[in-house]
Amino acid sequence: MKSVNILADSRMPNEAKMELEKTGNVLWIQEEQKVYSAISCHPDIYFCQVHQTMIAAKNAPQNIVETMMKNGCNIELGHLNIGHQYPETARYNSVVTNDLIIRNLKIENSDLEKFYDQREIIHVAQGYTRCNLIHLKDNAFLTSDRGIEKELKKRGMDILWVQPEEIILPSVNHGFIGGCCGVFNNTLFLIGSLNFHQQKEEIHSFITKYNMKIKELYQGALWDGGGIFFVEY
Repeated sequence: MKSVNILADSRMPNEAKMELEKTGNVLWIQEEQKVYSAISCHPDIYFCQVHQTMIAAKNAPQNIVETMMKNGCNIELGHLNIGHQYPETARYNSVVTNDLIIRNLKIENSDLEKFYDQREIIHVAQGYTRCNLIHLKDNAFLTSDRGIEKELKKRGMDILWVQPEEIILPSVNHGFIGGCCGVFNNTLFLIGSLNFHQQKEEIHSFITKYNMKIKELYQGALWDGGGIFFVEY
């Protein structure tokens, strides 16, 4: 039976942290000074997931990288550092599925180019692609970015736009839906509860249409922690 490492923001609400720890071994990302504070613990800033392989920024938190290697996770060390300000903060902030790579191609990242031949490449204007987009399964996505929504709809994807203003990202105006969640074992894990979002019924209906479960980690507003990454080993 496989085990799972979970990458997550150490600053998420305590109730959510305790609930997430019931699922697997959580590697909590601590705040560092490599990027600005609001996103400094966000896994989607330091890592890009390709299946069960994690592509890590050159200056990703060393303790997280070493623990994943020790546990036998598939992890590749990238050649690029993330920087303190955009666009250097968004170099690894991409969504990769079996068939697609979705990212802003104007932001340099040669570490992802080896996957280009195997997938359709979709350029989007949003640099923080993973913050704003979560792949559920098949051709189904949630996004908080209208530009991403437009590009994926043009390609026949089933995508639901989620209003971001009710999503908490401490120290900035609001967060984004991709940063609130992760997918594991056919379940959408949410940092927060849909009860606190105006599109509660619409989102719930969209997710259950794909026979997926919903796991709400705490009863409060959706909270953007830079996504939750589940890595089996």
